[in-house]
This record gives sequence, structure tokens and C-alpha cells, in this order.
Amino acid sequence: MDTDRKLPEGVADITESDCALKNKIEASIARALDSFGYNEIQTPTFEYLSVFSDDMAAEREDIIKFIDTSGRIMALRPDYTPSISRFTALHKSEADLPLRLRYRGSIFRGGESFGARQKEFTQAGAELIGDPSPEADAEVICATIEALLQAGLSEFQLELGHPGFLKGLIAGKLSEADFAALVGLLDKKAVPEIEDFCAEAGVDKELSALLCRIPLLYGNAEIAEDMLGRGLGDECEAALRNLLEVCYAIEDCGYGRFISVDLGLVRSFDYYTGVMFKGLTHNMAFPICGGGRYDGLSGRFGGSFPSTGTAIWPDRVMAAISRGSGRVEYPETDVLVWYNNNEERAAAHALALRERQKGKRVICEKHDFRSDDEVCRYLSAHHILSASKAEKGGRQ
Repeated sequence: MDTDRKLPEGVADITESDCALKNKIEASIARALDSFGYNEIQTPTFEYLSVFSDDMAAEREDIIKFIDTSGRIMALRPDYTPSISRFTALHKSEADLPLRLRYRGSIFRGGESFGARQKEFTQAGAELIGDPSPEADAEVICATIEALLQAGLSEFQLELGHPGFLKGLIAGKLSEADFAALVGLLDKKAVPEIEDFCAEAGVDKELSALLCRIPLLYGNAEIAEDMLGRGLGDECEAALRNLLEVCYAIEDCGYGRFISVDLGLVRSFDYYTGVMFKGLTHNMAFPICGGGRYDGLSGRFGGSFPSTGTAIWPDRVMAAISRGSGRVEYPETDVLVWYNNNEERAAAHALALRERQKGKRVICEKHDFRSDDEVCRYLSAHHILSASKAEKGGRQ
């Protein structure tokens, strides 16, 4: 068949070199999150559709669904956070809080909702459950920064925002449909279109001028401090104070140079309830990480615990590292043990076993090399550092 050698749209093979780098990145992220006290759990690759889609995420078109043998609607995991909330409600109690959990695995999304056209991604992340404080938000963000550093990135920035700022500005002034349209324009930072939208929606001139400035309100914490003194209303001021508290806590932890404030940051306003963030690096078009506070999600599973979390996408981190430093080769093999005939096979494998027990990567193969040059060419072609022949007593 014509499809036998092709892949479905949205998925990809990972070569040996990329897989080696990806494994290294994932292990580094896991170590970093572990160093902050986060314990790993695993949740199913697929669950009931209702875990991922209800009133908070109605009509999610990016969810890949299927019917099981009993006729129930299932969904491949589009995100880990709902699964973590379900896990917590099912397995934990108030006595376990605050709870620090981490995870890594594949997520699946249809369409182009996640940027580009990929449908399968690796996601690694952490959730801090049961702590409503700004320090909890700061901890998650600091752990994210440390994970990216340990993964091998050095030039990146986490942009911090708060949904309460825009909600406070717009409260009661726009319909839900108009608010959603405005969010889309802010996401694109399309200032002329925002100006046209405000005129068509009947937004007063003062608010229109401020909305047109929002895409430009990014930089250090002084951006939020300046807006705090403008009398924008209780909801706006509460959001700005919360954002600043998190920024100050991150600075006190020593990670201040990796964060910036973006008051025009828009993500899922129905999902995030507090400080939210996304991570960018200069040679990637899409975010490499993102997260924030989502205190309302646990109610879907019978809980009432405040939560904040982060998601890191190793595939994108890998792409950023590869673009910055060139192609990374897969690990070389330490030793080739070879033998000429079946009589030498047992001795060869015994020698290979001894080398593996020393922690070396060893290939054991049957060969009839005609010269030392032939051996050297073989080693070079297959990324092998040295060779041993069994009949010569394992001499390197």
C-alpha cells in the first residue's frame, strides 16, 4: 500500500541523535523538578471524554476522540492538568496538601490549536496543589526556569501576565462574543485592528486608548507598578498586586533575570484564575513552556483545592537547542567485540558482558575483517570508540 512507508499527518519519527538529545532533556527536566520536591506520577494515555471537556472547555475541537468496545466516548490525553486534578480528587485528601506532583509523557491534539501542525507532543511538567499563595506560583515558575537551564537552554524568557487585569478593564462593557474577539486581537498584538474593534463596539475613548496600549505593556515589573497607580478598579489592582508579589518572590529566589511582565498576555481566560506565563526563546516561533494558576479546575472532580502548574515541551526545547548549537550526534558505543567464527562466539559474549558490567556500551558481532584499516573504517562508520577481539584475550 502507498501508506505503508508514510506517516499520518501530525506525527513524526525521532532519529537516534534526536532521541538521545530528547532523552537527555527529559531526564534533566525530571531531575530539576525532583530537586524542588515534586514526585512523579503516571496517568492513562486515554480517559473518558468528560475528564477533558465540560463547561470549562466546551466543544474543544482539538480533542482526538474514539469509541471503546462498550460504546463510551474516550479521548486521547490533550493535556495533563485535568488528569492530575482527577488523580488528586481520587487518591488524595486534605491531609496530603500541599501536594507536589510531576509527570512526563505524550499528549495528543487535533487541528492546529497547539501551533504548527503536530498532533503528538511530549509534555513534562509539575503541579503544586493546595497552596493559594503567591510563593506557590513563584515556586512553580522558578522550577520551570531551573528545568530549562538544566535541559541546556541559557537564553529564554518567561512572560508573566494575569487574566484579572483585562477582565477588570472590560467588566460589564463587552458581550462574551466581543470579549473573545478582543482577546484574539490582543493575542496577535494587532493594534490597528484593536482600534477599529473598539470603535465598532462603542468602547469609550479612554478605555479604547488603554486597550490599544496593552500590546505594548511588557517589560520589567515597573510596567505593572506604573499601572497600579492609575485607579483602574479593584479587580485590576488586585490582579496587578498579585502579579507583582509573584515577580518579587521570583527575584528573591534568584531567577529574576529570566522573567518579564506582559500585561497583554492572553491564554485561556476560562481556565486560568491567577498569574499565568509562557516561555519563549529567540530561535523558536512557538512557546517552549507555559502554565499558571487554575483554582477552578478541581471543582469538576469534587475537589476545592487551589492549584498552579507548569508544562514544558521537550520537543520544542530540543529544537531550540539543536538550532542554537547545530546537530547533536547520538552517543558513541565504547567497544566493538568481534569474533570470526562460532567457536569464538561464547568467549566474545563473555568478554562483552565483562565490559558492560563496567558500565560501557558494547556491540558484539561476528565479522571477518581483512585488515586493521577495515576495522577502523567500521568503527568510524558506526560511531564506535575501540575494538576487542575475543581470541586475543580482550586486548583493546
